[in-house]
Amino acid sequence: MLLSLFIPFLFAITPALSQTDLECPDGDLQTYLLALIDALYAHGLTGYEDIVVSLSETDAGYQLLESLYTAPFLTILPPVDSALHLAGIQAPYTDLGNDTLANLFAFHTLQGDWGYDQLPKGPLKGVANSTLGMTGSDGGSSDTFKGQVMQQGDEGRVSIRMVVGNSTSWSGTIDLSPYPVLSNLRILPVDAVSPALLAEIDKLTSR
Repeated sequence: MLLSLFIPFLFAITPALSQTDLECPDGDLQTYLLALIDALYAHGLTGYEDIVVSLSETDAGYQLLESLYTAPFLTILPPVDSALHLAGIQAPYTDLGNDTLANLFAFHTLQGDWGYDQLPKGPLKGVANSTLGMTGSDGGSSDTFKGQVMQQGDEGRVSIRMVVGNSTSWSGTIDLSPYPVLSNLRILPVDAVSPALLAEIDKLTSR
């Protein structure tokens, strides 16, 4: 009886972590991906967490996630849940297809470090390259999707002018200090996904 009184209290003080299990032949990669999933989950990015889990279950997606682990430094721009819902991007993603989902993730992953402090002082801008050109299923002919214009915004936010649509960072960079294995990542949540983006990625994927 006493134990049952303490259980709700323990849940209340325990940090929220994803309960996802990944089947991964590389133990170090599995640790890395579980840390990424937990970081997304802990910051309310459950839709993007679902995308990572879905990618891990396909060959193309697994290779894409493996490239995160081996990259020198990347900036991930995960759309918040409300942005994904507005764009019609929801689990289980059966209407997207594996290549489209992988390309969507690659489009929102930038080569290099693109936090607020890493950008030139306004009104100057930086031009970031997404990883879509490297991982697209069309053999790398997606150069038109690579350039994303980054600019310092208000209150530490980052303004992003994408090839398809615009976004602003949600609340700046999320704190990854509890996840030292993710030392090669910056995660900068964004507040919008252009409805036209999926249509453009579908065209790319079907080439």
